[in-house]
Amino acid sequence: MDQDNQTREQLLAEKQKLEEMLRLREHEISALLTVKPQPVIARFDRTLRHTYVHATIELASAIPAEAYLGHTSREMGMPEPAITRWENALDLVFEKGVEKTIEYGVSALGRKWVYESLLVPEFNQRHQVESVLTITRDISRQKRAEVALLENYQILETVHRVGQVLAAELDLQKLVQVVTDAGTELSRAEIGAFFYNVLDKRGESYTLYAISGVPQNTFSQFPMPRNTDIFGPTFRGEGTVRMDDVRKDPRYGHNAPYNGMPKGHFAVSSYLAVPVISQSQAVIGGLFFGHSEAGVFTERDERVIEGLAAQAAIAMDNARLFHEAQDQRERLRITLASIGDAVISTDVEGCIKFMNAIAQTLTGWTEVDALGKPLEAVFRIVNEETRETVENPVTKVLRDGKVVGLANHTVLLSHDGREIPIDDSGAPIFDESHTIVGVILVFHDITERRQSEKRINLLLQLSAAFSQALTAHQVAEVVVEQALKALGANLGTVMVLAEQGTMLEILNLHGLSEESIQNYRRTPVDFSGPVSDAVRMDRIIWIETLEDYMTRYPHFADNIKRNGTRSTVCIPLKINEKIIGGFNLSFPIEKLRNPDEEAFFTALAQLCAQALERVRLYEVEQKVRAVDKNG
Repeated sequence: MDQDNQTREQLLAEKQKLEEMLRLREHEISALLTVKPQPVIARFDRTLRHTYVHATIELASAIPAEAYLGHTSREMGMPEPAITRWENALDLVFEKGVEKTIEYGVSALGRKWVYESLLVPEFNQRHQVESVLTITRDISRQKRAEVALLENYQILETVHRVGQVLAAELDLQKLVQVVTDAGTELSRAEIGAFFYNVLDKRGESYTLYAISGVPQNTFSQFPMPRNTDIFGPTFRGEGTVRMDDVRKDPRYGHNAPYNGMPKGHFAVSSYLAVPVISQSQAVIGGLFFGHSEAGVFTERDERVIEGLAAQAAIAMDNARLFHEAQDQRERLRITLASIGDAVISTDVEGCIKFMNAIAQTLTGWTEVDALGKPLEAVFRIVNEETRETVENPVTKVLRDGKVVGLANHTVLLSHDGREIPIDDSGAPIFDESHTIVGVILVFHDITERRQSEKRINLLLQLSAAFSQALTAHQVAEVVVEQALKALGANLGTVMVLAEQGTMLEILNLHGLSEESIQNYRRTPVDFSGPVSDAVRMDRIIWIETLEDYMTRYPHFADNIKRNGTRSTVCIPLKINEKIIGGFNLSFPIEKLRNPDEEAFFTALAQLCAQALERVRLYEVEQKVRAVDKNG
């Protein structure tokens, strides 16, 4: 009898323990459902009919949860091809008894929604799959972020392709067509145009133009735009003009004879115009873009087209200098290249109770080491700009009792020393009495998006700086001053070939001692050094660590120690596949080689080489004019 009582007590204790675990899981699920976007939880029987649906389904479908019970997803209107993929996945889980994750899209109300569903088999006592539990999340926002990242890559690829064409093209008509086509693509315009004033062989002025997006003969009947109230600011070089709706602008419709758009003209609402200005500050012409819908063009479109206009101005200057000096064929080559969710739960004291694998990766902590620790010890966050500690999200949730998010410019300081920019949200965990018993934190890494944007912006800034350089020393100064500072380098040099390609001569430098400057101002190309090797072997020399540096170039040991250098990147400068010099940037930290960084440095080298060649052609032009004047 005592043994029976003991057995009953054990069974009762196990039952109570299981019930407590079930309540905790229900609390965690309830808390997870408060984190945006809210997941939808449902259960299906072997006929694929709903036996349970959480109330959050109504937020996504506007149909009450009760209406789903006893019906299949097909009967509830899930469209093709999503329904076929959904039913096949359910059948597989029932048959194999294994979890499965699927992703599918649904179009509704003019938008496409992307969902991710986890299908989990539920077994009976005979270990047969009795039902399938599904957890469905709206990942449309994440997918849109991925699309934005892809768009950044596409911008880089397009500008790189345009740069290659501009470098090889000396026909102005073809050149402006390439620029116009690229600008139309990058800005998502429906129509693009370029207008450029030149002199023909008789010295008479005519207008060279290019149209993109519509057949050129569509506009052949219309006169070329001149200094009207709308076009004038661009032709005068007064800056970029962007209008959400040109027809509502007070400057519109005041110039005869059309007082607006001519009959039959493409209907333009959104308007973007950027002047193309030469090295001499003369307005070469303008890039004009239009769209029939209002509010299409953005500030980012302005920056991209302004960068494209700067490239176009350099290319046109180079073409003009080539034809006047009859000295060199010019190739303009500009390459712009660059470039999920973690969960932590805590108790009411803010001590960690759970971390998923992604959270462990981002924080640098294993779950075993983090369990029981205060959140602020593992999830350390600061403002990226001020370096001030950001308020613990658990503290905010416990204080406010509602879902909270992080401010912009927040970075996570991981256990292994990394700094990771993140977005996050935290939500309270409630028990049956609606008392907060913990917090659940959801966050994700936005590093790739931030780095891609920074590389694009930096290359556009440097491209503009190169276009303003009048001498080779000023071109080199952009590298060793602006690029060096922006990239956190501690040393930089730009060198060009001299004495028929046998010597390398320093154009500009930063961070070298006076002794080093004297020793290495002019060095033979066959000298054993990273820049010399890069030029001689026509390849990038990338030294990632101090140990590697000391091993490969032991004769530089004293200089390396004095400069505090830990890594260096050396790249040859080339024009038309001909090497004209090289540059290097050295860093006080170890910099590991990776494709994105390599593409960035290659683009920087090509910008520098192209600018040096433009300056050289400009100097040749000046000499020719001086000879003609004295002759």
